[in-house]
Amino acid sequence: MSFTYTDEQSMLDETLTAVLEEFCHRSTTSEDYRAVAWQKLTELGLPAMPYAEIDGGLGSSIADQMVVQRAIGRSALDLPFLPNSIVAGGMVAFLLKGGHASALIASLIAGDAKLSFAHDEPLDRHRNGVVATAATPVDGGFVLSGVKSRVLHGDCATYFLVSASLGGAPEPCLFLVPAGGKGVSIASNGGRAGVWASDVRFDDVFVPAGELIAEPAEASALIRVALDRALVATVHEMVGAMERLQDLTVDYLKLRKQFGATLGSFQCLQHKAVDMYVELEQARSMAIYATAMLAADEDDRNAAAIAAKLQVGRSARFLGETAVQLHGAIGMTMESETGRLFRRLTALQFLFADGDQCLAGLGARPASILED
Repeated sequence: MSFTYTDEQSMLDETLTAVLEEFCHRSTTSEDYRAVAWQKLTELGLPAMPYAEIDGGLGSSIADQMVVQRAIGRSALDLPFLPNSIVAGGMVAFLLKGGHASALIASLIAGDAKLSFAHDEPLDRHRNGVVATAATPVDGGFVLSGVKSRVLHGDCATYFLVSASLGGAPEPCLFLVPAGGKGVSIASNGGRAGVWASDVRFDDVFVPAGELIAEPAEASALIRVALDRALVATVHEMVGAMERLQDLTVDYLKLRKQFGATLGSFQCLQHKAVDMYVELEQARSMAIYATAMLAADEDDRNAAAIAAKLQVGRSARFLGETAVQLHGAIGMTMESETGRLFRRLTALQFLFADGDQCLAGLGARPASILED
């Protein structure tokens, strides 16, 4: 596997970084910048990445999608590319073919519609497998009842991909539910702490039979793949934020003067910058490894995704705290790009799985998998 970007990936990275730069300052306010930023991403064709060329998409690889996520990380913005394209979009691209699906995919590619995966529940932390949302068969379809928590960008989604237990089955099905449907209520957190998430309640929501898009066996396998991809995408976003923090800190040490000399001339601060670089390189390596392992079998794929999230989370905390320390008090302000990146990194450490959950997940695996 190549550890460097292809020419096309480098062009994508540079273009997206330049486009997002104009929005970076908006993360300092409560302003909802997502609609304008999403329009820019749509003009670049990014919503088309997960869909096959025969459906009008780009048929991009998961590695290409991770390039986008890393560029988003450098901007410190919370954009719906992860839930819309990598997570829910990946499942929809696999499941839906022809007919009604063609119109839906066309609207997703055009950026007119957005998806979000409604899976987490109030009593479930990411991977415990507890799906209390129930689907009851009725004439012509199903009735959904339940609550989903931490639905990323749920307040701007057009459709939810909802996991629900059919007839009390232990494994969930997947339903496609319009966000504006009768009985669907959305409570957004307003972008608190830089993360846009919502609680979504389904009160006796009728879903036509044709919107059951995956039966339990297929749905469970797809959900596990999607969650592993989400972990790896989060890792890449963290690496992007760490890259930007490293650059900002080194530039600051070169420019800021104290006692008649630049901060970068002091050996102890040089050592701090080197320690940051070491952590960044460890994080990059884990991100590359986890991306390559997405094509492996389920146990190896999941172990790699969890290990990457654990290590990159630790590296992100060290690098973020050190960057703030070397900047001094200004690094703690929201007016500072350093402060915004550190806040975003802190939020990402808890997204999909935190350090304790990663350790528990690795500890539950056979030693042979971890040794490989």
